[in-house]
Amino acid sequence: MKNKWSLVIHDVGNDYVNIWVGTLFQNERKYESSIVRLLLNGQTEQEHTISKEDWEKPFSKLTQRFYKIVRFNNLKPGVQYDVNFLRNDHPVGEHVLEAKNLSTGTFRTLPDQLKADSKPFVVALGSCYYNESDGGQVADAYSALLNTGDESAKPDVKFLTGDQVYLDIGLDSLSPIESEIRNRIADDYANSWQSLREMLRNGGTWMLADDHEYWNNYPNTSGTNPYLWMITAFDDIKKIWKDSAEEGIKQVQQISAIRTFSIGRDVSFCFADVRCQRTDKVFLATNDFKRLTDWATNLTSPGVLSIAQPLMVKPGGSADKNLANYKQQYAELIIALASTGHDILVLSGDVHFGRIGSVPLGTKGATLHEVISSPMSNLTGIDGKIAANVAKKLKHFPAIDIDGMPKPSPKVTYPPEWRISTKQVKSWFLPTNHTKTKEHFFTLAFTKNTNGGIKVKVQAWKLRERDRKGLPRKQFRQANELILK
Repeated sequence: MKNKWSLVIHDVGNDYVNIWVGTLFQNERKYESSIVRLLLNGQTEQEHTISKEDWEKPFSKLTQRFYKIVRFNNLKPGVQYDVNFLRNDHPVGEHVLEAKNLSTGTFRTLPDQLKADSKPFVVALGSCYYNESDGGQVADAYSALLNTGDESAKPDVKFLTGDQVYLDIGLDSLSPIESEIRNRIADDYANSWQSLREMLRNGGTWMLADDHEYWNNYPNTSGTNPYLWMITAFDDIKKIWKDSAEEGIKQVQQISAIRTFSIGRDVSFCFADVRCQRTDKVFLATNDFKRLTDWATNLTSPGVLSIAQPLMVKPGGSADKNLANYKQQYAELIIALASTGHDILVLSGDVHFGRIGSVPLGTKGATLHEVISSPMSNLTGIDGKIAANVAKKLKHFPAIDIDGMPKPSPKVTYPPEWRISTKQVKSWFLPTNHTKTKEHFFTLAFTKNTNGGIKVKVQAWKLRERDRKGLPRKQFRQANELILK
C-alpha cells in the first residue's frame, strides 16, 4: 500500500528529540487533527496533537505539501523510544475515516557518557544519494544493521553529509515556469525521502548540504554543465531555483550553519555547513566561522567535526572547488583544530570515494583522523561516468603552506585496508567503460578506551552486497580502530 507520509527523526539530545512529520507530495489531504505519540516500553509517555491549521509549508510558494516539527523534552538519556504518527477519526461528508497509524519510528537518546564495557555509541556516516537506481538498497541495508546482534554495527544516529538530493541531474530540460521549477525541486525531495524512509525514521539524523542541494559547484556556475544553462542564462530562473533549494535545506533537512553536541566530557561533536554561505572568498560567513573556530579552540576533549567536503585535500579547480580553495579560512580552521592538542576526527563525503587517513596535527601532539564516505547511491549513465572517482592517497597534510604549522608538512598514514573497493561499469551507450566506487556507508562505534581516550571502531558496509545473514557485506575484514585523546 502506498504511504506518502514521512516521519523523520532529526536531532536528538540526551533529554529531547525533534521529529519532522508531514508529506512532501502534493496530493495528500490535511486531516482535522493528527497525533505524534512518544512511547517507552510500549506505554505512551507524551503526545502532541497537530490541528489542520498547525501545518506549515516546506516550500512557501507551493500548496498541499506540509510539515510540522514536534519536539519532546524531559527524556531520559541513552534510552530507546518509539514514535507513532497517527490521524484521528476524520469526517468526510456523512462518513468517518477511522483513526489510522500513518508512520512509526524509533530513536535512542544520546548517552550522558561513553562506556568501555557496554553498548557503544554508533554513528552511521553517508553522503551522495541518487535515488533513481537505488531500489531501496540503502534503506534495506540500514534496517538490516538495526536488527543485527552486533552492537558495534547498530546505528544510534546518522550523519548525512551532503547531496541527499541531486536537484541538477537529469536529461530533461528545465521549465521556465516558476511553479514548475519549484515543483520539480519539491518532487526530487519527495522521491528521495520516500526511498530513504526506513533510514530517516529510525535514529537521530543530522544533515549537511553540499553542492547538489543547489547545483554542481554551487555557488559557481562555471563550466559547460548542460543542466545549468537555464540558471546561467536567466537571473530570475536562477533566483527561483536558489530560493526553493534553500527552503528544502532549511525546512526539510533542518540544516543550520553550526550545531554542536557533547557526550558528557568524553567527546564533542560539531556540524559545520560549509556550502550554503560560500562566496568567492569564504566558505562560512564571519560570525559562523568564528563559532566554528571557537568550538575548536575551546575543546577539552577529542572533537568530531562533520563537514560536507574533506579537509585532507589539495585545492580543486574552478569547476569543482573544495575547502582548500578558500585559503585564509582553511588555514585558520586547521590552526584552530590544532590549538588544544586534542585529537580531531573529521567525517565528510562529496568526492565519490571512501577513505580513512591519519596525520599529525600541529605542534602539541594531536592527530587528525579523517573518514570519507561517498556515495550511498551512485549516479547513472553519463553523470555516473563524470562523477566516478577512485580514492587516492594524499601524501602530506596540509597540502598548502600555512604559517604556524610544521614544515615540511607531515606525511599522511593509511591503514592496510584504507579505502572502499571499486567496480567496472559497462554501458552500451557510453564510448568507454569506467571505474567507480561501490555504494556504501560507514559505521563508527565510540567507546571509552581502557588505556585512556576514546576508541572508535570504523567499518564500511557495501550496500548492494549481502552476506548469508542478509546483512550488507563488510568492506574491511577487521574494523579499523582509531584512538582519540
